[in-house]
Amino acid sequence: MEVARRFIGYVGESQSGLENFTPRELFESAAKMYGMNSQQSEERAKELLAFSGLGGVANDLIEGFSKGMAQRAFIGLGIVHEPDILLLDEPMSGPDQKAQDDVRVLLRKITNKTLIYASHNLDEIEEFASAVVFMHEGKVVGQLQLAELNREVFRLDIDPAIKPLLNGFDHLDACITGESSSAIELKLTADASSFQDFIDFCKEKGIQIRRIRSRSLLEDLYNKYVRT
Repeated sequence: MEVARRFIGYVGESQSGLENFTPRELFESAAKMYGMNSQQSEERAKELLAFSGLGGVANDLIEGFSKGMAQRAFIGLGIVHEPDILLLDEPMSGPDQKAQDDVRVLLRKITNKTLIYASHNLDEIEEFASAVVFMHEGKVVGQLQLAELNREVFRLDIDPAIKPLLNGFDHLDACITGESSSAIELKLTADASSFQDFIDFCKEKGIQIRRIRSRSLLEDLYNKYVRT
């Protein structure tokens, strides 16, 4: 476990018990805990104060910080030992929009590391992740490579005349989710170009589309795996 800790950093939604430290004290103490001597600890603290933008409040107690400022300090704390893997648990939960933007800028500055980012905010996931694992009740229930997000999920109320023609669209993942005498509910997963081809085909054939709704594939899978 001690060996693993040298390769892993952690930033939680909030961290209690550190309010009576200043950022400088926090960074220097953590650096010493990871085996750095006094000079190395001081240098690492300077680097992290510059990285986090907290140089102007380096000697102020974290107790008086806003949530966003405190979170910037905790991100610095998470990478004090330059870990290969950084675990982020809802790092933007709670702060106002300005604070979230500050945290977002800070996370973008972290390079050459593996970020494992836990969040219910799908916009954050799309921004920072290259792959997604869906977990529900402690179990992995689905996975997705973010490169697949060039596709969207479209839901249409459309004339039943389209039914026998659906097999002619190789690039569409089509599924009928409801049906009546006057219309069917059709779910299509496709990229923008393929969907436009489908719309043009329906117009050419005189097949009426009464309603179109769309959402990202990530949102669709989240609803499928987690909200059901």
